[in-house]
Amino acid sequence: MKKKLLIILWPFKFRKFDYERYEFKELEKRYNYQILVHELINVLYPHFKKAYHENFNYKDKKSFNSIEEWKRDLRVILKDTNSQKLIIKHGIDGKNRNEYLINYHLKKIDINVLEIKGKGFPARIISKSLTNIIESIIRKIKNPHEFIFFIRTKFYTFLTNTFCKRKKYILAGGLKEFKKNKKVKLNTVIEANSFDYSKYLSNRLKFKKENKYILFIEAPVPIFKGDELIYKGKSFEGTTKKNWIPSLNNFFDKIEKIYKLKVKIAGHPKVKHKKNPKYYGGREVLNKPLLITSSKAKFVISVWSTGHSFAMIFNKPSLLISSNEMVGNLSFLQNQYQYSDLIGSNILNIDEEFEEKKIKSLIKINKKRVKEYKNNFLTSRKDKKPNYKLINEVAIR
Repeated sequence: MKKKLLIILWPFKFRKFDYERYEFKELEKRYNYQILVHELINVLYPHFKKAYHENFNYKDKKSFNSIEEWKRDLRVILKDTNSQKLIIKHGIDGKNRNEYLINYHLKKIDINVLEIKGKGFPARIISKSLTNIIESIIRKIKNPHEFIFFIRTKFYTFLTNTFCKRKKYILAGGLKEFKKNKKVKLNTVIEANSFDYSKYLSNRLKFKKENKYILFIEAPVPIFKGDELIYKGKSFEGTTKKNWIPSLNNFFDKIEKIYKLKVKIAGHPKVKHKKNPKYYGGREVLNKPLLITSSKAKFVISVWSTGHSFAMIFNKPSLLISSNEMVGNLSFLQNQYQYSDLIGSNILNIDEEFEEKKIKSLIKINKKRVKEYKNNFLTSRKDKKPNYKLINEVAIR
């Protein structure tokens, strides 16, 4: 019997969080797959390594420093005729020269390629209003790195879409992704789940819903560096550590008094905290998976996060927050408003005064919006089959 091999092309640092959301443990345990992770951050985004605070020493992970080194290694793997192989490509859509070269090489080799599309979060709005266009131009002029990143992304994405077309399997999480990917005739599109929803399906019998605390889902910024390291610009939210931390802790103090519950912090997978850091007012940072911590929360708060998927999965109320610093950031506010409307949540400026009656009126569940969001962004399946089973079905074709 041929051994079963999954080759994972990973553009960033490969974390334990990534191992878990792809459900690789299930594939190893249930179907006896060997999983080879090709970590390509040194080839694609070496300057982004600063965003990662921990290293996950996965037993079959290999880091590469050049395209040629990666191609040589892949060539050796493909020569092995005693294994059944599938490449899983995470991202690597052609945003720079090396992403384009990877896709161009994949076009030339004879192996099935699978991608999971749909992270349970709508794409950012790119407003075409005159005000937003002017704002975007000014921002890019002020930051040449961001301007170069924008032009380069457009150029290499065009090259990739033009010259790297090939047959692919797409696991589409949610009806929006399913319909979008169906438009590409070369794709074999399979109804699937977002990463968060699939993890829930794999573990749904293990959780008991509770109301132990209020959960704040953090982003790395502004306390740490985040995705802005990729394009060497400012964070999309536009907040500063100096102003955000006092406003946030003052807000936490108020809602803890109103609800007589502690606020706990869901730590972001990229960063590492002490258990009770000063910048969160000594509040506890939870490092368990969000699947677990959200099931025990009374309600969920964030600026915006894919983690709100779990609030909807467990039928928990949620709230989005902004601050005075964000008020002038029209692009961000439009995207936050779109997301709040889709999930049926409200937005609160934490720098404005509010009373108990107001906050309690904002934190509620919109059942109609939740149902629509689940169908459009979390799952397009009716049989509750998690993604790891779908990956196996593709691999054995």
